[in-house]
Amino acid sequence: MEFDYGEYFKELKNDPDKREVALRYERVFGSQENQTIEDQAFYKNYLSWFSFPFPIAIPKDCPNDYDWGLIIRFIFGSFSTDYAFILDEDWKKRPKGLPSIHLAIYASTESKMLDELFDLQVLLILKAYLFEQMEICLVIEEEPDLKIGLEYQYDIYKYKKSSMLKTIKSIRKKERITLI
Repeated sequence: MEFDYGEYFKELKNDPDKREVALRYERVFGSQENQTIEDQAFYKNYLSWFSFPFPIAIPKDCPNDYDWGLIIRFIFGSFSTDYAFILDEDWKKRPKGLPSIHLAIYASTESKMLDELFDLQVLLILKAYLFEQMEICLVIEEEPDLKIGLEYQYDIYKYKKSSMLKTIKSIRKKERITLI
C-alpha cells in the first residue's frame, strides 16, 4: 500500500495537537497539496541516504501492504528509536532466512520486533516517524543555532547505519565464499 502523504497532511491539519506543526510546515516549505514523501526536504537530504540492500523479516499479516523500503528508511533515520539487527550465532555462521529488526522506541518502555507488529502498529509508527522528521526539518529551518547540531546528528546516524551494513555484508560475503 502506498502511503498517501496528502491525506496524512490533511489529517495533521485537522488534529488540534498537530495542526500548528502542519501550518508551520506549509509556511516554511509551501503547499503540500500533490506532494509526496519523496518530495520533502527531509527525504531528499536525509532519509534517501538510508536503504537496506537485502530483505528483512516483516510482519506476516501485512507483507505487501506497505512500502517496506520507506519504513526502513524512517526506522534508520529516527532520532526516537534505536534499532538492532537480530543475527543469532547460527545465522552469522550460515546466513539463511531473513534478519530481524528489534525496535526500541525511547518514549515507550516496550520494545518490539518489526516482524511482530500488527498492521495498525506499522501504520502508527510510520505516521509518528513522518511527524518526527517534519518537526526536525522545521527546527533546522527555523532555528539556525540548532541546525549544526541536528546535521551532526544526521551524520552520526548515517555512520552507524554504514558500519552496521558493512558487518552484515561481510557475514553474507563469507557465506558466498563457503558455498563455492
